[in-house]
Amino acid sequence: MNAKEEYENFLAYYYFDYNIFSSIISFWENADNTTYQTSYSSYVILNQFYDLTKICIPYSMAHIWDIMNGTKEYENKVSMVNEISKRWYVSEEKDSDLIRVDKSDDVFAHFDEVFQSMKMTNSIRNAFNPLIESAFKNSLLNKQFSGMVDSDLYKNTLNIYKQKKIKSVYDVFQFLYKLVNVMGGKNNLDLNTLSKDELFKKLESFIRNSKLLNSVKVKSLSEFEIFYDKELLNFQQSDFSKKIFMYSFLCDFIGITKEKKENVMKDTFASGMINDLIHLSIGLRCSDFVTNDENLKTKAVFCKKLLDLKVKIFDNKNFCQYLANEYAKIKFPEMDNKEFTISYEIDDKKFQKSFKTDYGKVLYE
Repeated sequence: MNAKEEYENFLAYYYFDYNIFSSIISFWENADNTTYQTSYSSYVILNQFYDLTKICIPYSMAHIWDIMNGTKEYENKVSMVNEISKRWYVSEEKDSDLIRVDKSDDVFAHFDEVFQSMKMTNSIRNAFNPLIESAFKNSLLNKQFSGMVDSDLYKNTLNIYKQKKIKSVYDVFQFLYKLVNVMGGKNNLDLNTLSKDELFKKLESFIRNSKLLNSVKVKSLSEFEIFYDKELLNFQQSDFSKKIFMYSFLCDFIGITKEKKENVMKDTFASGMINDLIHLSIGLRCSDFVTNDENLKTKAVFCKKLLDLKVKIFDNKNFCQYLANEYAKIKFPEMDNKEFTISYEIDDKKFQKSFKTDYGKVLYE
């Protein structure tokens, strides 16, 4: 079967966030960890019980960057990506909201090519400076406000700002999220119960009360969209990607999601943050998006609801159970509740995982 025939045979596109790929790739070193076991179990179920000629599990540029950012010894990881993806690569169609799927001639050569030229575009180097400048002038330099925030992080952030140590796009992103943490705010939303109209009303209220966004005179969703378009990420993107990036940043800015302080302090935070948004933008255009990152899952559900997307969104555990359920519906159609076990062996270690199917439970969001 040639690549064109393979492509025409696909019925589903499962997009795995890098943390799912990583759990499968690193299962051998973490076999006692339940998260790794669940990811690998999903992979075993797909290989043992599903027709993989009808399923595409592609890799994207974000997977390449994640691997490159993590280690220089990347051959084993690339080998596993090659095996899982069957060399299928997904990217955004140029000048379009569509994605395209191509079969790579050589995944290793593809990784090497990217590794040699891995740079972030300079066009977004100072993308967030207007927000940073305005926030400091209108809020963070105010003595009354400074007494209300995390003092250690505030001092650290203030010193960086005053010493003008923000030089690259990575510095800008990391600094921005220190700023987001300093200015605080946490807004809980039950995205599964809110209607789209109710969600929009909540957003308007959250934006009106956001210290960070109010510092740049943004007090409504429409004003945020204008501000984002003019002042923030003003670089070439499809309309779809632009909306995903915009709504994702909005989640962080108004406290629907919040990055942990220890993550923001890491040197790899900025590149990881950008990669997450690329994963999100590509994954939400596939049939299924699987991530074990709670913030990214929240952003995915948030974007799905606002943009009326059809994609099914899973965490690691629910995706594994979903695959088991779908298999059992075909294998045991006469039974509403059936328990079965999968077994696999790696390096003389035997593993078993049992599933009790529950056809009535909705496992995806």
